[in-house]
Amino acid sequence: MDASTQFKGNPGNFGAYQLDERRTDNYTFTNMKGLTRYFSTWLDEEDIDEVIQNAKVGFTVRTGCDNDETKLQLLKKCEYALVRILRKGPR
Repeated sequence: MDASTQFKGNPGNFGAYQLDERRTDNYTFTNMKGLTRYFSTWLDEEDIDEVIQNAKVGFTVRTGCDNDETKLQLLKKCEYALVRILRKGPR
């Protein structure tokens, strides 16, 4: 995502979004489609896809985690990245 990214909605309404503690087993989203659908309220889908692809590059699979748990952890990493972008607001 670059400096030209425009918000589709009012980012001020996003401030109340609650994030779970990063190292818990609580997951807001169970698939990428749901994550993308939710955040497309504020961001373009192309920008969301870019965040997801960037998250995959630096993603580390934790020892002892199965495939399903690993997918959920990647979703949470993407969620955190998208929330950080929205909380920063337009540049």
